[in-house]
Amino acid sequence: MTSVWIDYVRGVESLQTDLLDYELLHERVATGAVIIGSFCIEHGFELLHSDHDFDPMEAHLGLRVKRS
Repeated sequence: MTSVWIDYVRGVESLQTDLLDYELLHERVATGAVIIGSFCIEHGFELLHSDHDFDPMEAHLGLRVKRS
């Protein structure tokens, strides 16, 4: 699913991104801290945020947070 999100954000048109767009329009897709945090953990990215929802992921799952 992560690769579909990446393609979607980049504007790639495909059957999968069209389906994601449809599901987003009908509010049937889970989005938020878990997906974003998981993506950053999986790819080793630091996350710049101001949302306390990510604190447990940083404390317990190794989410790297950009501080400065």
